[in-house]
Order: sequence, then structure tokens, then C-alpha cells
Amino acid sequence: MSKYNVLWLDDQFDSPELQEIADKAEDKFLITLKGFESAEEGIEELEKLETGQIHYDAVLLDARFYKKRGGTTGTEDLKGLSDVWNKLNQLKGKGILLPRFILSGKTSLAQDETFIDTYGHFYSKHAPEDIDRLLSDICENADKRIETQIRHQNEEIFSIFANGYLSAVVENQVMEQLKSIMPSNKAELKALLVNIRSIQEECFIQLESIGVIPNSNDTFNNINKHLSGNKSFTSGYKAISKEYQNDSIENLQRWIYNTCGMYIHALKKGTYVDYMISNYAVESLKFGILEILLWFKKTYQENKQ
Repeated sequence: MSKYNVLWLDDQFDSPELQEIADKAEDKFLITLKGFESAEEGIEELEKLETGQIHYDAVLLDARFYKKRGGTTGTEDLKGLSDVWNKLNQLKGKGILLPRFILSGKTSLAQDETFIDTYGHFYSKHAPEDIDRLLSDICENADKRIETQIRHQNEEIFSIFANGYLSAVVENQVMEQLKSIMPSNKAELKALLVNIRSIQEECFIQLESIGVIPNSNDTFNNINKHLSGNKSFTSGYKAISKEYQNDSIENLQRWIYNTCGMYIHALKKGTYVDYMISNYAVESLKFGILEILLWFKKTYQENKQ
């Protein structure tokens, strides 16, 4: 699995010469370069990133590429670069920082003071040493991003989303959980607990889609009992159907569901003054949902058709 996902805008990204660079990035640096030919497509990708539908660790830009998709030779110019650059600046203003790099075959730009003042240093497509330095710099700068650090520190968790077992929306929820500091007020606590419960419920929905759970809209108690093999007093608490989770996961599921539910409901009243769970319990809930995700991954892999 690649460690870095990079948005690449170049009207010739699929040419043999540039595909050699893409192959080297993948094989030697674990960088996946996802190529598009126009600023229009690139901005659409950045808007998906902004809404949590996709993730990128950096952006690689040609100096001259198409402004609109489906451009033809002769229509590539600096306008596409300018549009994407402005979009990246807008994202930066919203706290979304992506390292950006320019890889160009136009060596004459090195003498263009206006270009250098606006966009800074660029790397040459025709200098092998520049290619190696570029790919190394992408890794080094991406590693400074908190989101990239979190993905690398939790590779097993994020492989769930890379494999398509859960959606990018849930991936963004998990990322927000791992980025968040401890809640400092009741509103922040409620938002965090809602997020945790949402991740748990999405796991149930996806398990229904492969036949592990008959009905994800059933009561939690029925879902949890089914996952544990429908044990009961009359069966001597022995499983009478397929057992998808052990006692530890069963208890963890119940603790997350009931604890989050109780405080979400209480906080809706707005005047809740009784004992509130401490940040120690909140931290446990955050790590508990990660354990549920690992159980989900195993269960999904073992039961998907």
C-alpha cells in the first residue's frame, strides 16, 4: 500500500516519459501520483478533499497545463496553474495545508522573475537528479502534515478505507477523532460522542451489506446478540448461530453504544448538571472505536463474497 497520495496535474501525465516518473515514485518512494490533465479536474479533486471525500498528502503541478478538461495542444498555459494555486491558497486559509511542488519541462522559466516570485522554485523534468530530489522532498514535506502522520501511525485502521470496506466519509470521521483534542465543553463532547456512535453504526450497515447482520436498523441489543451467536439463558449462554465476535468485543460494543447514547441524550437537554464522564473515559471511547474498526475489518474480510 502506498504511503503517500499525491494529486498530479499535467496535460501529459500519461505520456511514456512521465509514466516512468510515476513508476519510480510508486516503486522507490511509495508515492501514488494520481494524474489529471486540467485545472478544472484538479479543483474538483481539491473540493472533494475539502469535504472529506478523498485525501491527498501533496500536490504536484506542471507549469503549463490545460485550464479546462479536454484541452488540445496549444491551449495549455499558466492560467491553469494560477487557478489551482489560488484554490490551494483558499484551502490554506481554511486550515487545510498541502505541500505543493512544480515539475516543469520549460527550462526558460528559471529566468522568469515574475514566475519565480509567484510560484517559487521548480524541478526540471529533464534532470534525473531533480526527479529524485522532488520525490524525496514530497515525502519529507508530507511527513510534516498531522493527517499524514496519523495515517502512517495507524496504517491498519486506514487500510480499511483504502480497501473500500468503509466510505471516505467515515474515514474523515476517524481522522477527526484522531486529530481532536479532549473536549473542553458540553457541545464539543456531544459532537465527539455522536461521531463515535456514527462510526459504530456505519460498521453495522456495511456488515448488513455482506449478510453478516440481517437488519442494521434492528435494535442494538438484537444486533449485538446476533453477532455473539444468539447466546441466551436457555442455550446455557452457548452460541446457537455463527459467532462473529467474542465476549470482549461484545462488551466493548455495548459500552460504546450505551455510554455514547446516554450522554448524547442527556446533553440534548442542555441543562444537564449530573456527573459528566471525564476525559479519561472519552479517551477510552476514542480508542475503543478503533478496536471495533479492527474487529470490523477482520469480520468483513472473512465474510465478504
